[in-house]
Amino acid sequence: MDVYHKLKQKLADNFPDESDNESTRDRYGSAAPTSVDPAVLQREILELKEHINKNYFVYVKRLERRKERIKELEEYAQLLIKDNEMANEQIKDYEDNLEQLEGFQSQELAKVKHMLLSAETALDKETQERKRLEVLVKEASATPASITDSYDYQQLMVDHQHQLQTRDERAQLDLARETDKIRTELTEMYEAKLARLTERVQQQDLGQDERLLAISQERDALEQSLAEAETKCQVQINTTAQLEGQVTELRAALTAKSDEVASVIIERDRVKNSLLDLEITNHENQAHLGSEREKTKLDVARLVTEKETLEVALDRRDKELKAKKETFRDELAKLEQAKSQADAEIHTKTVRIHALEAENQVLQTTRNHNTQALNEAQSLLDTKEQALKTMEVRCCELTRDFEAKQNEMTQVRQISESSTQERTALKLELDVLSSNYHQLVTDFEAVSEERDSLKSSCDRLKVEIENLNQLVIDLQNEINDRDATFADKVNQSERVLNLEKSLQLAEDEINDKKNIIKVHQQKMADMKKTFQKEMRTVAAAPSESSSSSSRQSPVRRSPSLGFSGVSQDQPEDMVSMTDVNLRYLKHVIFKFFTSREYEAKHLTRALAALLHFSSDEERLLQEHLEWKMSWFGAKPKSGSGQFSLSINSTT
Repeated sequence: MDVYHKLKQKLADNFPDESDNESTRDRYGSAAPTSVDPAVLQREILELKEHINKNYFVYVKRLERRKERIKELEEYAQLLIKDNEMANEQIKDYEDNLEQLEGFQSQELAKVKHMLLSAETALDKETQERKRLEVLVKEASATPASITDSYDYQQLMVDHQHQLQTRDERAQLDLARETDKIRTELTEMYEAKLARLTERVQQQDLGQDERLLAISQERDALEQSLAEAETKCQVQINTTAQLEGQVTELRAALTAKSDEVASVIIERDRVKNSLLDLEITNHENQAHLGSEREKTKLDVARLVTEKETLEVALDRRDKELKAKKETFRDELAKLEQAKSQADAEIHTKTVRIHALEAENQVLQTTRNHNTQALNEAQSLLDTKEQALKTMEVRCCELTRDFEAKQNEMTQVRQISESSTQERTALKLELDVLSSNYHQLVTDFEAVSEERDSLKSSCDRLKVEIENLNQLVIDLQNEINDRDATFADKVNQSERVLNLEKSLQLAEDEINDKKNIIKVHQQKMADMKKTFQKEMRTVAAAPSESSSSSSRQSPVRRSPSLGFSGVSQDQPEDMVSMTDVNLRYLKHVIFKFFTSREYEAKHLTRALAALLHFSSDEERLLQEHLEWKMSWFGAKPKSGSGQFSLSINSTT
């Protein structure tokens, strides 16, 4: 009976809705025999077997249905997992797109801001520098000393421009670092979001529908955030386009300013060249005067030496020519008197020349001061004339206003005779205008008087300048006349003829030496030209290699273009140029390694130019040479690991 009850319970659990089980339950539920009969048990077992055989197919069908239901649920779960994976992939794509958009947005905003700031600062500085350059150009037109100041200021401006470029590079580096930092922060934030999403997906305590709802809500939120980010990106793109337009305008303004600065530099160079020409002419005049003075000194020295020789000869012949002693003494006295007279004349001429030179310099200074005063008076006259014109225009406007006010007064009197207050106010206004008019008339008269005084002063200054110019011309004519008479007097003596012969010989020697100097200068110029050609070939070698590669690439792609003739005519020139460059590079490297550190330090620039070193590499090479020369200096940093630029002795 225990087996029966167990089977019955199992069938009831497996088939709760079956009617046969209910009938058996009704039929056998009350059967609780008191005695165990084997025949009854066998009968019950047979009945149970028959019942099991009858319900076996139903049981199998239900099991198959349940298996099919389980398979369908498993397939549905797999589909849900695939949907979740696709949603996760879409979320990742959205997050990547958001990261890229935010990165691009931040980069573009930073670039535009930096460009605007740099453009504004550059524009302000260019305007300030333009104003300063205009002031310097005005000063340079008055005095030549301001030209050197403008040149120094131009050098300062160039140095300041280099400093701005370095600051721009540093700002770009800082901007790149900040963008990398923001990018890392955004990646960490979105990775945290992704981790939270994966945790939500992997939670097993939630049901399938609840997980789907959470994922769909998260996806909707992400889509909404993505749409907002796209709108923000569109707004930022529009702002960046506007800012780029402003930047282009600012760049155009900067190019215009740079053109103006270039024109100012050209004007400065022209004025500088004119000053150099003036200095050269002044130097030549001084050299000519010095040569003339030296000639006169040589003449005096030769005369003194001849005098001494004559005195010695007279002493020797004194014993032999006692009879002719008196005659010779008379001749000697005459010669001495002539010599003293010549010395006195030479001294007076030199003193006169110095005095005339001093007077000429004084006259030139006074002429410069007078011209400067005339220019200032002319500028004041122009300003006063402009002010007078403005005052005349203002007077005309005031007269028109006065007439208009008079017309208004007549109309007001005709229309509003009863309004006394308005009439009094208009009278007051009329009085004020009339007083202003009278004041303007007085100012106009004062300005006209001042203009007349300035004109008279300008005329007086012009007359003084003309008188001074005439005085200078007279003095120059007098100097020329005296020089001509002095030359005639000097040419009459035999000693002067001898001196002229010796002077001619000396001038021939000087001309020979000048020819030799010219030959040497020509050789030096040829050497400089060859050196410049070598430097140009060295500098043009990388550009020619890049141009040759760029020329050969279209020939390879499209051989029907017809540039084969140009490429076939150049190999010999290129080979010769590369040979020259290699020989020069070999010479410089050999010189660098065989020289001392102090001498090798001067060759770093040549190596940097030939090997195309960067500024950091050139600086590192110089620091390394200084470290080798120093006693207690620290070794310069040359990187670490695979980025190191040197081989350490410890490794």
